[in-house]
Amino acid sequence: MTVENNANEMNLEQEIGAVRRLLEKVKSRVAEGKCKVSDYEKQIDEIDINLTSSGEDLKNVKKSFSVGNLIKAKMRGGISAEEARSTADAFGYYADTVTYIASEEQRRVEVKANLSKAIDTVTKREFVQERIEDLLDAVGDMDWY
Repeated sequence: MTVENNANEMNLEQEIGAVRRLLEKVKSRVAEGKCKVSDYEKQIDEIDINLTSSGEDLKNVKKSFSVGNLIKAKMRGGISAEEARSTADAFGYYADTVTYIASEEQRRVEVKANLSKAIDTVTKREFVQERIEDLLDAVGDMDWY
């Protein structure tokens, strides 16, 4: 019986060692997941800053449009080439800004979806980590001698 008990004890120690190694791997994955969550949150913050800045740019460009130049352009006299270029540049900038805002909003949607997945993954990993810790606590509490 003693040999059998010693063999069982060695097997248990090996199994506990395997569970501890698994716990370390899971802890590592939890840490990696938390880093991803943090990265996605930073990306969303950056996108929000970019959108706010671009929104202000859009407002300023709208204010710079000269209604007088547009009216003069439709009338017989027209506007100067420089005024036309300036107005065209302003409209071009406006169009570029609108396109940029749309792409940033799409990027924000995608990053938010990735963030949601990352949070779910971290939550699952933390649950697994807790279960493994509970298992080790339970095995550690048992009297094997």
